[in-house]
Amino acid sequence: MTSLTEAKDRHLLMARRVVATLGLWLVIAMVAAAALASSGRAADLPFSRIFAQIGQSIAWSTVSGQADIFFVVDTSGSMIVRAQGTKNRVTVTAESLQFLVSELDAAAVDYHMRVVGFHEFLDDQALELSQWTPMPASIRQRIAQFSPLGEERMLDVLMQTPNLLRHRPFADRHLVIVCDSPALTSWDAKAAVGELQERIRRRVLMDGIRVHIVGYPETFQRRLATDSGGVFIEMPPPPPAIARVPPPPPGRVLLDPEALTPSFVQIARHSLEIDGATSDQLVVLLAVDYSLSMQGRLRATMAGMMAFDAELRAAGVDPSYAIARFSQTRGLVASGVYGVDIVDGLDTLEDAWRLFRHPATGTEDVTEALVACAPWLKEHSPTIAIVVTDEPPRAFRANEDVIGVAVRESGARLYAIMPLRGDSRPQRGSLEALVAAAEESGGYALPMPDAAFTPSAHR
Repeated sequence: MTSLTEAKDRHLLMARRVVATLGLWLVIAMVAAAALASSGRAADLPFSRIFAQIGQSIAWSTVSGQADIFFVVDTSGSMIVRAQGTKNRVTVTAESLQFLVSELDAAAVDYHMRVVGFHEFLDDQALELSQWTPMPASIRQRIAQFSPLGEERMLDVLMQTPNLLRHRPFADRHLVIVCDSPALTSWDAKAAVGELQERIRRRVLMDGIRVHIVGYPETFQRRLATDSGGVFIEMPPPPPAIARVPPPPPGRVLLDPEALTPSFVQIARHSLEIDGATSDQLVVLLAVDYSLSMQGRLRATMAGMMAFDAELRAAGVDPSYAIARFSQTRGLVASGVYGVDIVDGLDTLEDAWRLFRHPATGTEDVTEALVACAPWLKEHSPTIAIVVTDEPPRAFRANEDVIGVAVRESGARLYAIMPLRGDSRPQRGSLEALVAAAEESGGYALPMPDAAFTPSAHR
């Protein structure tokens, strides 16, 4: 009888332990679910994906390796709308900032940040401005302290923003706007909204500021982001509606900053073998594809050129440089390049950074670039030319003849970093013509990592 009672007690104890264990796991699951629903830290939530995409865009387009990022956050009453769980749009913006920073850290971008919160209350404009800092935690904390209140006039704030965006000398400038309302102004003059919008757009393009907007789906906000080389993403609706966050533009590749350095060093050493160190003066033309798809490759291009320059100077050669940027764009865009733009007389590559301050946009035509550069190369002999592109020449022209004639008439030795096949087969069509022209001139072609074979249309 005693043993039967003891057995029942043991079974009862075991049952209680199982129930307690299940209860504990149930509590943990409920807490985890609540945290997932109420925080902006899950990578599959809309604001998290949005800021990760903006971080990728900043990493793609940063050429200098330094980025000064100015956040403009709407802190009006409409931003108190629930965004994730019980948290409003301002709070979730602060929490999701870590996903932007993660993309910058992965791309080894040196960033400084600053934030301004804006709203109007009783006709008084309130601007809450932080200091520049390399510490994203400070910016997250500052945004989390903003209290949504009143109305907003985005245009009035954006008219002041470029003056607040004081930046480091070589840093790329980025403006991140978070606002759920149309761009308006308190100025009541006729056509004031349109006039201020155009002023802001032109100032942004002139100053080389890339604008990334989480905002209201209107023409001005979309155009400001697109023309400046940034991204526009519509403000997600409150849950439980499904927020559609568009995927990043296809075809972009972010190269490691040192990805092209071995190629440029190889070109420098080959040039020294041919010309020798006795040539203490050398003119070098760098022809850079400045189309949209090159945004993730420009930083690696400039790092490679710095290594090229170091090799020449170590051998006693004193080079001077010219930079030719080539692209084709529709209308007024931030790059200021349509066709081929050649800037020469650069004694050091430090002078070249200012040419890459504006974002690369549009599409490209390598053939037209070589034709346009040929007279300049012929005039500045002895010269070498380095062409950097991620796509082959266009296929709808007689590229084989045009490319060969242009390179021969230039009298330059041509090197090309471009999309080559990874095997011994001949390259495709006009691409083979460019390879042949480089070899005939005494130079050669090298592969561009992760590049396309098919010329693209306007992007």
